[in-house]
Amino acid sequence: MYILSSVCGDSLDTTSFLPALDIKGREEGLFTQCLTYGSVLGRRHLDTAFINAVKNFAYGENFARTFTLEILLMLSGQRQIKDALDHFGLSTGSKRFLIFLSPRAGVEGLIRDYSMENIITYRKNFELRYKESLIAGGRRLIRGLGLNEEWIISGTGPQKSPEIVSDEPLRDELLAMSGIQISEKIKTDPIDIEKMVCEKINLIQCK
Repeated sequence: MYILSSVCGDSLDTTSFLPALDIKGREEGLFTQCLTYGSVLGRRHLDTAFINAVKNFAYGENFARTFTLEILLMLSGQRQIKDALDHFGLSTGSKRFLIFLSPRAGVEGLIRDYSMENIITYRKNFELRYKESLIAGGRRLIRGLGLNEEWIISGTGPQKSPEIVSDEPLRDELLAMSGIQISEKIKTDPIDIEKMVCEKINLIQCK
């Protein structure tokens, strides 16, 4: 469904970099979004945000005008765009960050024909239909922006590449923002913490 690429560059000016990223992403047929390094808890966190963003647009219940901004909102488990941007959005001066990439045609098809069955089918067909072009397009985009790619995580199946690395202070900030209180026992279990955040994301429409 997506790739998440960890990249390094010079100290960035977001006022010029983010529009350039959007333009080059459109040229490659990709949705693009920058995320603060360490802000994503894991693959399940990103999967849950992606599926809920698709569902929200399919049902006309999206909180943001764009799909990529809806991803940020779903990652945060919040309805407020400012809160999501403050936590996950790229800051001027950043040298290391994540870039979320997803094929526009695939996402738009999912939104148009949304069902959990289609989500499952999309996962199964992803490797054949999108992965090669998505990775190639992502690498062209990253090189075109003068960035250094470290590794790529695919949204499907077990991968040899490193897992998503979360930053503990950012994780605790996300928990506080979401009103999630955890015990000392759970605090040492990143899987349980990620599960609780995903449950919060799934309930966002119920607020």
